[in-house]
Parts: sequence; C-alpha cells; structure tokens
Amino acid sequence: NYCEASAFGMGRGQSYCLLTLRHPMFVGKDKVEIDQIYDEKVTARERYIDTLFKEADRKNSGRLGAAELKEVLGKSQLPVTDARVEYFLSNHGSDSSVTREQLGYVLEEVWGGKLALDFRSDLGTHLDPQYEGERVTCFIGRSSQIHMLLRTLRHTWPTLVEHIALMHSAEANPQLDPSKMEVFDEDFAPTVPDDVGTSFRFVSKALEESPDPSAGPGYVVRIRGPTVAEGADEVYVPLLVLAQNAGGDIAEPRNLFDSVLHAGRWFGIAVV
Repeated sequence: NYCEASAFGMGRGQSYCLLTLRHPMFVGKDKVEIDQIYDEKVTARERYIDTLFKEADRKNSGRLGAAELKEVLGKSQLPVTDARVEYFLSNHGSDSSVTREQLGYVLEEVWGGKLALDFRSDLGTHLDPQYEGERVTCFIGRSSQIHMLLRTLRHTWPTLVEHIALMHSAEANPQLDPSKMEVFDEDFAPTVPDDVGTSFRFVSKALEESPDPSAGPGYVVRIRGPTVAEGADEVYVPLLVLAQNAGGDIAEPRNLFDSVLHAGRWFGIAVV
C-alpha cells in the first residue's frame, strides 16, 4: 500500500494495493483490443452458467430447487451450507427455486461483479523494471479479505476461469512444480488464519518469505478452465511481491509498512 505521487497518474492520492497481470494475450494490443478480450470472457462465462444450470436441471423444469442449487454452488468455490442455500433462494429466487436468470445473480454475488480494470504499458518506468510490458491493473483494498483477492484474480485473468486457488510453495520452485505446492486458499469465504486474512497481512507475510516463488518460499496462482492456456486446462502463475518504495513515482508509505502486490510474469505448464 503506497501513497501515490502525482506523476503516477492514477489519481488515487492515498494508500492502496495494486494488482497487475501480464499475459501473452496482451502483447501488442491496445486498450480497445484488451476490452474486447474481456467482453469475450463475459460471453464465455454466460455460456458456462448455462451449462451449470442445464446439468443441474435434470427434470428440464427451467428452475433449480434447493438440492439443485446446492449442487451448482458446490462447483462455485463457495463452501456450501443449508443456510447459504436458503439465503440465495430468499434473496434471488422465487417459489423456493431459481431460474437461469436468477442463478446468474446468485453466481455474481459468489464470484463478484465486474471489476474496474485499466490497461497500462508504462509501469516499468513508474514502478519497477519488472513491471515492464502491457499489463491489466486494478486496485484492492488493503483490508480486503483474502477471498476477495481470489475473486480479483479470477476476474483479471483474460479467459474463462472455472476454479482458482492460491498455492504455497515451501521452497524455491523455479519450474513451478505442483508437487512442491499445497493449497493456501481456494474458498470464496473466510477460511485462512487471521494473521494472513487480509491483503495487507498476506503481502507482509509473503515478503517475510520471498517476493518471488522461483527464488524461495512463496505463492503461486493455480488457474483451471477450458482455455486458460494453449493445450492446457490448468496453469500456474507466480505471484510476485514488489518491495515497498520501489519506484521514484511512489511516495513514502503512510503509517504502516506496506507493499504492492502483483501477479507478475506469465508462466504456465500443462498438468496431465
């Protein structure tokens, strides 16, 4: 979390966490083309929700009752309880069931709504050379819980995501070998210890280990979906942490020690 200097040009003027993603799909693209990529992702997500609904609606009634909704929620990364099912039926359903349209509202609440994404190619100059290249950026509240970070990571990835997880590697893992990782968090609900339960605390903890999981203990994002990478339905992306006050266009941090969190260079492997 930094207090931004005016030269950075994002108009925040206060402490913040910045998440950035560099991806091969962004190379050589302008903002209009990047927007089109994310519009196509929205279309793919609607088709995915169609599939979830049809798979659960085995009676072809056009509605999902409590049991069917629980089945869909079980694929959404939200820990399922009867109370949560009842909540969604009460807030988004009718006649103790949901239609396809209403299911969309349920899953939007689970996954989060559309993010305000920006596209930048000048962060290598303003922040640090490791931020070079075309990047999608967004801001995260430093007090946001980790499951909100998971939602943000899901939305910033440029293709359909069916499952996303923060993985922890207890040792240097330059090849991002999944056998050397364990799941740190994969639930869209508070499930991690309080001392790493917010973005700020998580980043602080990550800096105590290593800012780069290829060089020491650190964190990796596992992303699953039908088109997350060419020839693969699963990729692993290193989550890099930029140390505080790393660039000339960032003023001294206010009060607490802070840092900027970003998903850095793109790296993917196919897991068979």
